[in-house]
Amino acid sequence: MAKIPDPVFASTEIGKVIEAIPTVEEHFGLIGAGKKPPAVLDCVAMAEPLPEIPYLVRELGMVGGGGAPDLFAGDGYSGKTIALQAALLAMAAEQPIWDAWTAPRSLRVVHVDLEQGKRLTTRRYQRLAAGMGIDLRGYGDRLILSSEAGMTAFKDPDQWLELMDGRNIMVVDSLRALNLGIDENDSRMRESLDWLGAMSGKTGCRVAVVHHARKQSVENSEARYSIRGSGAIYDGVDGAWVFSALKNEPVKVEHVKARSHGDLIEDFSLVISDVPLFDPD
Repeated sequence: MAKIPDPVFASTEIGKVIEAIPTVEEHFGLIGAGKKPPAVLDCVAMAEPLPEIPYLVRELGMVGGGGAPDLFAGDGYSGKTIALQAALLAMAAEQPIWDAWTAPRSLRVVHVDLEQGKRLTTRRYQRLAAGMGIDLRGYGDRLILSSEAGMTAFKDPDQWLELMDGRNIMVVDSLRALNLGIDENDSRMRESLDWLGAMSGKTGCRVAVVHHARKQSVENSEARYSIRGSGAIYDGVDGAWVFSALKNEPVKVEHVKARSHGDLIEDFSLVISDVPLFDPD
């Protein structure tokens, strides 16, 4: 029977290898100054009572504070953008949102428009204010609008942080415009959502992103599957609501995801009615 040979390296060489293994502190020093070991919860910490969820609007399932963005998706004629404009205006003016639910306090809100342009978006706010009995001049900067062309994800983060600073919620219209040059079926679409979530974590301003959806059909009857693009989009958001409607018909709203609290609200409908525009002068 052949003899198994001894290891080719001596014990002194093994000692040298062991000495070369960095300590935990040295390891984290190697990967960058100021790095800390990952935060973990032990069993004692996990047994502690959980903190209350900081809702923006509890009845809608909308959560505030820093965290992953929310998604509001809808097809054409679903009124998703104007509905969110009305919600922002109501939050700033301490009025019932969609004539149904009120935020617990007056909120400071921001709308980043990358789709409609300043004129159309401003005109819509004027028409909404007229219909809601709100004098826009009386609310100062509780609601601000940015319609700067070319604002995209990862570009000029300081500009995004400045817009979000001191705000409770920011609506971004739309996800596709935010990811200029990336196909919506590409899983990289999630990267911008994660980026906005990181910005939200720094500022405490929750982000709501407007996105497009396919028209629902018999084969595609579940609302969450009507959200266009990569499945990574749905995976990357905290809450998701889907708007659907036929032209000139009430808008159906379905709550399809609630990562933070797990409680989906019941479906409801919105009716969008036009009113004459008041003269702002």
